[in-house]
Amino acid sequence: MFKGTYISNEVWHRDKARDAGYCNVDAHPRRIGTLNAGEFLLLDGDNILFDDLDEAVTAAIEHARRGVHVGIHSASNQPRLAPAHAKPSIVVARTHREVLAALELRVDGRTSQSEALPDEPSAALTPEEEEYDLLLWLEAAQAEIASDQAAELAVAATSE
Repeated sequence: MFKGTYISNEVWHRDKARDAGYCNVDAHPRRIGTLNAGEFLLLDGDNILFDDLDEAVTAAIEHARRGVHVGIHSASNQPRLAPAHAKPSIVVARTHREVLAALELRVDGRTSQSEALPDEPSAALTPEEEEYDLLLWLEAAQAEIASDQAAELAVAATSE
């Protein structure tokens, strides 16, 4: 598990986020809680209830001010995400995988958001493409977790 919070109203996405190792997964932005600098907050901008999206964006901006790594993925270019788009400390991208890639680059200090993502959002994905994209991301995340666990076991075995 990593210090990450994932918010989505979509049950399937929340289940996959739990499987991928997010330590806090919920449907409502009011349950984000207080995150510390260096932790991750990811929001599914397409699957937050309409009335809660403004609250989610406000929470994202506040957390970003405190040093939390914030990302929002949204296949649609929603005007309600404009305040988050305007903040250079928040990554907004089309897919969950693109958000994670941009956040990884930023955390590693290799690039800025403007270099990691295109200026214009990509065309919206079909539900099947989004599902496939999420499955690819999950497979990669699970492989990385398994690799880390294998390395830990190898270290433990050699130290005995």
